[in-house]
Amino acid sequence: MLRRGVTILLGMLVLSLNSQSSIESILNTIEVNNKEIAAYSKYVHAKSLEIQSGLNPDNPFISTDYMNGRPASGGNQLDVLVSQSVEFPTTYIHKKAIANQKVEILENEYQDLKRTILGEARNLCIDLISLQKRKEILDTRLKLTDSLLSKFQLKYSLGEISLLDLNKVNSQRIKIISSSEQVKSQTLSALLKLKEMNGGIEIVFDVNEFSQSAIDLSKEALLDSIKSNSFKIKSLEQQQQMDEQNISLRKSQSLPDFEIGYHHQSVLGQTFNGAHFGISIPIWEHKNEIKTAKAYSEFHDTELEEFNVTQESELEILYSRYLSLNNTLKQYKLVLNDNNTEELLNQSYEQGDINLITYIMELEYIYSLQDDFISIENEFQLVMSQLTIYKL
Repeated sequence: MLRRGVTILLGMLVLSLNSQSSIESILNTIEVNNKEIAAYSKYVHAKSLEIQSGLNPDNPFISTDYMNGRPASGGNQLDVLVSQSVEFPTTYIHKKAIANQKVEILENEYQDLKRTILGEARNLCIDLISLQKRKEILDTRLKLTDSLLSKFQLKYSLGEISLLDLNKVNSQRIKIISSSEQVKSQTLSALLKLKEMNGGIEIVFDVNEFSQSAIDLSKEALLDSIKSNSFKIKSLEQQQQMDEQNISLRKSQSLPDFEIGYHHQSVLGQTFNGAHFGISIPIWEHKNEIKTAKAYSEFHDTELEEFNVTQESELEILYSRYLSLNNTLKQYKLVLNDNNTEELLNQSYEQGDINLITYIMELEYIYSLQDDFISIENEFQLVMSQLTIYKL
C-alpha cells in the first residue's frame, strides 16, 4: 500500500510538472530544457575562454651556445641568454578591453538566440489557444447539426421532407467533421513542435486564454523600449566601442616592441654578465592596420544607423497592423454579440419563420463570422507577440 501510494504521488507530481497553466510557465520550461539554448550557452563559455587566452606577453626565451675553440689552446666559449619580449605596454590594455567586449557581444548573441526561440514558442502557444477555441466552436456546431440531422431523418422517414433537404444538412455535418480533423492535425503538429523545443519532453498544454489583450504603450514609448532592450543594438554598440579600442590597439602596435633579459658569456677563462635589451623598428609589420581599423569602424557605424532605420520602419508597419486588427476585432465582437446565435436561428427554423435554404445560408454566415474572428484574433496576438518580444 505504501509503495502504491508513493507511485501515485510521484505520478501526480510528474503530471503537475508537465501540465502548464500559462504561456509564461511554458516559456520558462523551454528556456531550461531547450537543446539549442543549452548548446549555445556551452559554446559561449568555450569561446569566451578562447578569447581570454593569448592576452599576456610571449613566454620567456632561454638560449645556450657552447662552442669548442680551435686550436684547443683557444679555449671554449659559453653563451647563455635569457630574454623576454614585450609589446608596447598600452597594447595589453587594449587587447584586454577588446577581449571583454567580444565576450559581451557573444553574450548578447546568446540572449538574442534565446529570445528568438522563446518568441517562436510563444507564437506556437498562441496558435494552440486559437485552435482550442476553434475546436470548441466546431464541437458546438457538430452537436447542433447532429440534433438537426436526427430531426430531418425522422421527417424524411415520414415523407415530410425530400432527400435533397436531408443531404443539405448532412453535407453541413461533413464540412464540420472535416474542419475538426484539420484542427486536430494542426494541434498535434504544434504540440510536437513545442515538445521538440522543450528538449523532447512533452508539455501538457492547458492554457485557454491569451496572456495579453492590448499594448499599454504608445508607439514612441514602444520603440524606445524595443531599442533599449534590443540585444542586436547592444551588440552593434558594443562593436562600435570595440572599434575604438581596436584603433587604439593598432596605434600601440605601430610603436616599438621591446626585448629585455640577461646575458652570460664565458670565454678564455673570463666571465661576462650583463643586461640584454632590444627594440624593434616598426616599419612593415603593421602597415595600413590603423586605416583598416578606421574603415571597419565607419562600416559598423553605418550598419547601426541602417539597423535603426530598418527597425523603425518595421515597427511602423507592425504597429499600424496592430491598430487595424484591434479595430477590426472590436467591430467583429459587436456583430457577433448582436447577431443571432445558432440556437436562436434553429428555433426560427423550427417555428417556420424561415425556410431551410435561408436557415443554411444564415448558419454559414454566422460560421464564417466566427471563423474570421478567430483568425483575426490569432493574427492580432501574433503581431503583439512580435511587438513585445523585447520583454522575453
